[in-house]
Amino acid sequence: MNSIDSDLGRLLESVQGRDLDVGVMVTSLDGIVAVDGKVGALTADADQLLLLGLRERALAVVVGAATIRAEGYGGLLPAAARQRRTTAGMPAQPELVAISRSADGVAGTEASRAADLDLRVEQPPPAPGGRPDLHAVSASVRARHGPGLILWEGGPRLVRTAVAQQVLGELFVAISPVLAGRGLPLAGPETDGIRRLQLLGTAASENYVFLRYGLGPRDGA
Repeated sequence: MNSIDSDLGRLLESVQGRDLDVGVMVTSLDGIVAVDGKVGALTADADQLLLLGLRERALAVVVGAATIRAEGYGGLLPAAARQRRTTAGMPAQPELVAISRSADGVAGTEASRAADLDLRVEQPPPAPGGRPDLHAVSASVRARHGPGLILWEGGPRLVRTAVAQQVLGELFVAISPVLAGRGLPLAGPETDGIRRLQLLGTAASENYVFLRYGLGPRDGA
């Protein structure tokens, strides 16, 4: 492993064994996080290492039902990572939590057909303003699994809502060496207002830059 990979490894180790809600997003240089509803145009092997490393350490991966329908989610980890988890006394894969308005919101998806995937559909109550109460989702995961890492993975609106509701303690951002020009932005109406972030760590690999931020309260809160 070279020194750049070691830096990425240190970013991942920073969340090992912690009781923490963490968001992860990949963004283009011009602040786009999804093109045509998917992240495929922004991703490569380098940012997948970050994503898979966070999943490997997580109790649960929280994803919106629309993202599961768009991206598949038939499996969360490769065989080697599953083996490391079972050796450590963890389930082979983290629980996949689908946020949906209906109990059958991910019916017929690749995730719903995966026999070795622990899929749970959550229908959280509304928070003030009408958006789903994501604190309730975090509490529900910990009621089932105890303390540990919860990974909030997408789509963009879900992660932005988790930021707005101050569910997340940290945010990992992979900056893709791409100018997308169009698509869903990193910030949006859910994150209205200024939020101060604390840079906790950095890494770089294969033209990607990785940033680990601590999330502070919204200005004026």
